[in-house]
Amino acid sequence: MDLVRVLMVGNLTRDAQLLPTAHGPVVRLRVSASSTQLVNGMIEPRTVTMTLEVRGLTEREARALAAAHPRGARVVAEGRLENRKTQRRVTATLADGTSVETQAEVVETIVVVDHVLSAGAPPPDADEARASAPAFAPAFAP
Repeated sequence: MDLVRVLMVGNLTRDAQLLPTAHGPVVRLRVSASSTQLVNGMIEPRTVTMTLEVRGLTEREARALAAAHPRGARVVAEGRLENRKTQRRVTATLADGTSVETQAEVVETIVVVDHVLSAGAPPPDADEARASAPAFAPAFAP
């Protein structure tokens, strides 16, 4: 049982990436979601961007998933959080203008996806979508 479950609803910030790994194909999705929050009595916009990885797919399923999710597509994904530590070479510029290279440990939090649904691509023009949207849409139709 996972202690931390994540439900992410948002738009892809770039095309889905198909990555071959030793354990099978992985589809990487970069999802951004926007909302508002109340800070000191003022409403401020807030954007969260997460890296999602879909694992455990066959090569055919992974190719189909990656092809069906271009940049801007709306997705709903459910999964669990996973921290990944990597060593990266980092270059820093000092106050005197000299550059120094060093190794740094980077901790990245990703969402390992169990389920992903495509909610379709966003309309090209938001004003057009508002004009054509019904005032009330029932949750289901008989």
